Amino acid sequence: MKYNRTRSFVAVVALIGAFPLSARADFVVKGASNPTSTAAPVAMAPIVDPGDRAQAAGRAAGRTAPATHWKMAYGFGEQVPLDFACRQIVPRAVRVTYGPGARPDMVVSWKGGKPWNRTLAEAVAPLGLRLVINRTVVEIRN
Repeated sequence: MKYNRTRSFVAVVALIGAFPLSARADFVVKGASNPTSTAAPVAMAPIVDPGDRAQAAGRAAGRTAPATHWKMAYGFGEQVPLDFACRQIVPRAVRVTYGPGARPDMVVSWKGGKPWNRTLAEAVAPLGLRLVINRTVVEIRN
């Protein structure tokens, strides 16, 4: 009986030792505005604001197209690999693919403060690349 208990204890200690209790990030967040806030998850855009009565009236009259809102990209990157920049810029709900002429190891620089689609487009433009975006996938290509 004592032998089984000791053997079980040793097995549990071995399992705990096999899995590290810490994690590492491949990026550093600098100057977070409010690290204690718990923001609700944001859905991938485009999102049409249904509360804008002027736009709704214009659409009813057939005059204007609905406005779309894209999630903002925050931060910056100087001479970083494209796949690393995409992980920082593109919302998690959007899958990034690389088409003809684009490689994940290409080096880009970017600065946020704009919607993620525009931020990424400006980052890849100096490489002669463009974006093809649909609801859940963005393809980077020449």
